[in-house]
Amino acid sequence: MKKIILLFLEKIFPNYLKKGDDCLREKQYIKAIGFYEKASKIKPKSSVLYYNWATCLYALGRYKEAIKQFEIVVNLDPNFLDAYLNWGLALQNLNLADESIFMYQKCTQINPNDPRIYFNWGLLLEKTNKIQDSIEMYNKVLEISSQINKTDQIIRIKVLSLNQLALLDLKNNNYKGSINRYKELLKLDNNFPPAFFNIAVAFTKLNMNGNAIKSLKKFISLNPDGVHQILTEPVFSSLKQLPEFKNLKLI
Repeated sequence: MKKIILLFLEKIFPNYLKKGDDCLREKQYIKAIGFYEKASKIKPKSSVLYYNWATCLYALGRYKEAIKQFEIVVNLDPNFLDAYLNWGLALQNLNLADESIFMYQKCTQINPNDPRIYFNWGLLLEKTNKIQDSIEMYNKVLEISSQINKTDQIIRIKVLSLNQLALLDLKNNNYKGSINRYKELLKLDNNFPPAFFNIAVAFTKLNMNGNAIKSLKKFISLNPDGVHQILTEPVFSSLKQLPEFKNLKLI
């Protein structure tokens, strides 16, 4: 009888796991957690199960609970890089910078050539006002990305790193440098709305109003909901009386 029950549980485990994964993909995080909890009672040593459970908790902003699940994951699988990576992000969201860095360092021991590590680390350093160190991390992303296969995920991380570098140039009044960064970014993703918005800011600062308006036009074509963002940006106040700006018909 016991054997029959065990066989039955073995059979329904994948069903619970699949239902949980389906809910996770549909962002029904509470329902997903319910299925993962049921699955964990059948197979309490599935690292993937606990990782997905932690992912749901993270998405709900329940970072402390997510960390407990990530800890279970790495106890089951000490080389589960994504668990350490997202554990670091959870700590970052709790403003625990030193603990977060420790997790990123752990990630580099598992795979020193994963650009996601350095991007997340760069964001943390930027958040804690260690700007030069953050720039080094973003540049590390670019260096590694140029040496490995160009998957969609790798391209995305490279785009985001270029965006951060361009934003830092913009904040430091290096407008030409920012534009050049964004030109490099647009070779990878020509439909990245923030690039065109921020290029317009840089061109406006350089009094290159025609180029600024062309960039705004492209920004609106990609992001029609961005009208409010343009109208409330103080930098563009100098453009508002120009016929070309009025032709954008933002109002």
